[in-house]
Amino acid sequence: MNIKFHHFRRTFQTDSSFTNPAVTPFIECPGCRRLIAHDAGTCPHCREEIDREYARASVVIVTYNTAACSSANTIKTGEYAAVIVFVASFLGVLFVAPALAIVNVMNSVVSIAAIILWFLRFGGFTFGDAEYDKAKWDMRISLVLWTVLLFVQALAIAYFARFTPFVLR
Repeated sequence: MNIKFHHFRRTFQTDSSFTNPAVTPFIECPGCRRLIAHDAGTCPHCREEIDREYARASVVIVTYNTAACSSANTIKTGEYAAVIVFVASFLGVLFVAPALAIVNVMNSVVSIAAIILWFLRFGGFTFGDAEYDKAKWDMRISLVLWTVLLFVQALAIAYFARFTPFVLR
């Protein structure tokens, strides 16, 4: 397994819950597949001997996989805001101020940008587990949701701008 370790050391030094969530390094036991301390020489569960090269590669893979899932979960929590953004967009156009609808479009754009950045950073990861696969699927669903919402927002703004004077208040 040929993995560039220096890239991963640099990637996981900061502690931003969005870009680089804090991840405790573990290795996956080659025998029982349980996560164990990164400096273990043998697995405490099945007594499998842990090779140093395997341990280094496993730490990188588990850490990267965990960071991908954590970032995806952080982004996915924004899906609940989609309903609020959707309602606020229409209320803004109809009753409050059309400028509110334009501001709400930025929520959709930022969410789409975050998902695209997730795919650029983690989308090509080939060693992910089932949890990573679920996170990747969730990011696809989120991308569709936010893209549809952005399209509906744009249609609503265009529709109401056509029939009402669209003055920024």
